[in-house]
Amino acid sequence: MMTYEDIPLLGRYDRVLVTGPQRSGTQIAGRIIARILGYEFRNWKSWLSSINGLMSFLATEKVVWQNPSMVGITPFLRDNGYRVAVVFVWRNLEDINRSIERIGWSGDKDERSRLSMPKHQITPSAVRKQQMWLEWEPKYESLLTLPYECLAVDPDWVEKPDRTGWKSDQTKEDER
Repeated sequence: MMTYEDIPLLGRYDRVLVTGPQRSGTQIAGRIIARILGYEFRNWKSWLSSINGLMSFLATEKVVWQNPSMVGITPFLRDNGYRVAVVFVWRNLEDINRSIERIGWSGDKDERSRLSMPKHQITPSAVRKQQMWLEWEPKYESLLTLPYECLAVDPDWVEKPDRTGWKSDQTKEDER
């Protein structure tokens, strides 16, 4: 389990994928990691969850890519031929669900299809992503878990009550 103080150690990797369930804090985690490392930050809007997005990521060095839809790609990145760290932001499921409700996120069906979950299975994608991560993370040193709460010490952190009314990818007050 990573701590905030461990973030500079990610500098031994040329690329960092920050992923996890939607609404787990991947956006703020990715921005903080990129700032601390002095890396370029790219989010899920600049490189989509596709083979083209993945190829752009792998062709770039000194970059942090925030994309919660790329959890399923983790098995292909774990061997580290591309010098990639995969950081999974771990957040309490109750907090994830409250965040989903707060912004009205409705993409779970799409996320479930990206994880190749059968249509009859009703497990939420956030639960499935955490299950998959618990199976993968202990096996590979380039897979790292970052607890969402440990980011609260960062100067860019904004307390929950001050985030009311924010957009889904907003991380600062002046981004409204």
